[in-house]
Amino acid sequence: MIEGIGDAAAYRGCVIPPELWYDVPRDVWLRPEADGTVVLGMTDPAQTRAGKVLHILFKKVGRRIEAGQSVATIETAKWAGPFSTPVAGTVVATNQETFAVDILIARPAGPGHDRLHAMGWLLFCSQPRRQSRPEAGERAEASTMVETADRARTDMDALIRDRVDSMVTARVDEIMAIKEAERLAKPKKMAIIATKGTLDWAYPPLILATTAKTLGWDVGIFFTFYGLKILQKKRNLEIGTTGNPAMPMPIPMPQLMTALPGMTPMATWMMKRQFKDHGVASIDELLELSVEMGVKLIPCGMTMDVFGFAADGFIDGIDPVCGATHFLDWAADADVSLFI
Repeated sequence: MIEGIGDAAAYRGCVIPPELWYDVPRDVWLRPEADGTVVLGMTDPAQTRAGKVLHILFKKVGRRIEAGQSVATIETAKWAGPFSTPVAGTVVATNQETFAVDILIARPAGPGHDRLHAMGWLLFCSQPRRQSRPEAGERAEASTMVETADRARTDMDALIRDRVDSMVTARVDEIMAIKEAERLAKPKKMAIIATKGTLDWAYPPLILATTAKTLGWDVGIFFTFYGLKILQKKRNLEIGTTGNPAMPMPIPMPQLMTALPGMTPMATWMMKRQFKDHGVASIDELLELSVEMGVKLIPCGMTMDVFGFAADGFIDGIDPVCGATHFLDWAADADVSLFI
């Protein structure tokens, strides 16, 4: 409750005099006069939302205005727009002099509210007929107009809910659009976990990583368990033939023969030659290219401890040793995740 003003005139800290009429959506209060004119002003809640009034441009005296048309253009610290009338009439007077002295719509400064609305009026509008209140036909033209402060409060609550809902929806849509734009502008990310340390399993993560990096993606490979062997300076990556029936051999042979001594070195030599003959880069070249392109080559700290690998035994240019938690945090928003 505002000091000096009864409950019937207070609304959310603003003044709502009960003897006035209100057009809530237009933020207009009206006061019919005995001589047939109607005084128009901006409601206190509207003034609170709008902030300090910077400029008002009134329609000229004598101008005929239809219901719903603008009678003034108001510019405030937070808003600029038309001030429209809910009733038809002719402009007979404006409060230009008051606003020329102090461009502030009057606000409550003490007990009572008559002086507030006497100072804060914007213009007088004459009616076609002498009357104490707008007639039913004119109220039909402005169907949102109400004649009691209680009704004004109810309508203002509904209007505030609608405006807040609209503002929240617009803001949410704006945020979602910004997030989507950021997502589209952000380069794609690929996270790879390399767990195997044989020659044939070393190629897929490195080929995929360098290819994605060529496309402008952000790429990281987490080398864990046997995959750590790929990062070692002294690596001797071989390919096992036993239990690998899918491996193409120049001469078909039973699986039993793949277990013979010397088959693993022979198969390793054959694969390296076959890749070289087809212009495929070696593991050494792919690692060097990965470092040059900025692929994150991340060694697993836990596996290093378990297997006794030292950090100085790895190639230069790789990322610092980290654990699974650090890598998962980095990979959380990856577009593509691969376990190899």
